[in-house]
Amino acid sequence: GAWAGSWVWDALQDGLRDTEHLARLYVMQLILRREATDRLILLTSACGSPDGVIHGWALDGLSDLGISDVIPLMLAALDSTDVWVLSKAVNGLTRLSGVEITRRPVSPAKQQEIAAEWRDWWEASKDRYPPGTKMPKSDSKPAK
Repeated sequence: GAWAGSWVWDALQDGLRDTEHLARLYVMQLILRREATDRLILLTSACGSPDGVIHGWALDGLSDLGISDVIPLMLAALDSTDVWVLSKAVNGLTRLSGVEITRRPVSPAKQQEIAAEWRDWWEASKDRYPPGTKMPKSDSKPAK
């Protein structure tokens, strides 16, 4: 069942903000095993974590949901200075869309260019994917 509004929900939210890295990792493992409804909300919250590992896991979990609602979170993560987070965002966008702009680790020099290409793709594609839409994982590659 859904955890929203329960003491468990509050404990998970607190756990994501715990000062101990291992505690945050344990909470993420619990979240990743929950039903999609709970995961969407909790993983969205985890994307705000300053801990790059937690943020990266959250992006992985969100891309596993396979819905259009997570694309803006992936796009926002393209601005991260954390290479792990940036890599997870690119991989998630590629998995969700079927578009392959790049799958290689992204260098800071190419980061802005890649982010712009992904944002252009979403701007051209978002009307086809209203909130809650399952992503087809098969769009054409955007023009460069």
